[in-house]
Amino acid sequence: MKTQIVYTLVSSEKDLYCEQCIVSILSAKRNSPNSKITLLVDDVTEKGVKSNSARNKIFNLVDECVSVPRPHGFSGMETSRFLKTSMRMHVKGDFLYIDSDTIVCSPLDDIEKVAFDLGGVPDQHMPLSQNSHAINFKRYIEKVSGTKAPAKYDTYFNSGVLWVRDVESNYKFFKDWNEVWLRAKDKGIRLDQPSLAYAN
Repeated sequence: MKTQIVYTLVSSEKDLYCEQCIVSILSAKRNSPNSKITLLVDDVTEKGVKSNSARNKIFNLVDECVSVPRPHGFSGMETSRFLKTSMRMHVKGDFLYIDSDTIVCSPLDDIEKVAFDLGGVPDQHMPLSQNSHAINFKRYIEKVSGTKAPAKYDTYFNSGVLWVRDVESNYKFFKDWNEVWLRAKDKGIRLDQPSLAYAN
């Protein structure tokens, strides 16, 4: 079975996100050549990348491109977070999500053997209590939730790599994550990890 790897891309000619994504895709294809690569983009990015003869080569590297409308009035950064927090609704099948600034250094094919439906890695690979950014993370979570972060809360996941099975509970989880992020955005927090923590 082909492991599906999903990337989200929001980019313009003023940044290097498309180029970063190309490098990451190439590293994934080198280490897991049988993987299916799915690119999730907004329609503004898709149009801009297709019109650039150098950047549009990204579409030759992917097996599937899923384009969704950019929400009205959203900046590029906000659109990027919107796509990430709602990607389960736009992509079918089990998938491994990878941030576009990630370099894949070994095969990823065994990910399908994991026993869980939704997986992530603790930020900085450590409990929140040992994380150098813990004070800020807890402050963001409290602002997102409107309540004090639980004292025992010690698992803060990085949203840059996520294993997501195509099961009903994950559709609900991503719906929750997206809704929490939209509320957080209105409070001035455009980061997606505090919303992920609260949804979790």
